[in-house]
Amino acid sequence: MNERHLGIDAGRLIAGGGSSGGSIAAFAAYNTTFEPDDEDGSISSKPDALVLINPAFGFSDDRSRLTPEQRQAAEGPLGAFITSWKVTKGGPPAILFFGTEDPFQDKARDFARQLIAAGTRAEFYTAEGQRHAFFNRSDSSPWQTLVLRQIDLFLASLGYLRGDPVIGIPADTTVTLQRVRL
Repeated sequence: MNERHLGIDAGRLIAGGGSSGGSIAAFAAYNTTFEPDDEDGSISSKPDALVLINPAFGFSDDRSRLTPEQRQAAEGPLGAFITSWKVTKGGPPAILFFGTEDPFQDKARDFARQLIAAGTRAEFYTAEGQRHAFFNRSDSSPWQTLVLRQIDLFLASLGYLRGDPVIGIPADTTVTLQRVRL
């Protein structure tokens, strides 16, 4: 069975995720370190676009905001792993979302700036007063709707979706995502 049989356009693969899942998606785009010796080089694992919700690209240099578990992870193998790749020219466009109270956003802003410096499109949005994983919490209903709508707009701008977003903003929503100038 091939991609045509499954209805997949192999030229429009999107990788995305939240927290460590977002890190893994970005790693797929920029990894040069952890390739198995028997890897089939004719098959690319690089995505064509990235949708990253509070990815953990590394820990803030200000360790005072980190939990003891996060401090331990930053100094161990996980810290080395999530920083073992490098942004290069020709990477996929990316959209990133963070709560303003998320300690992971500092390194993600650095990542987005590196994308822009390499000539890659990057959009960065924040949710005022929200912490890490704000998108998944049950008390964040307007945030989830706003993030999904912005993802829809981003993918439409790349030609991956057509038409207006099907997700509407509820009339009683008083919060908005803020696009950050990098």
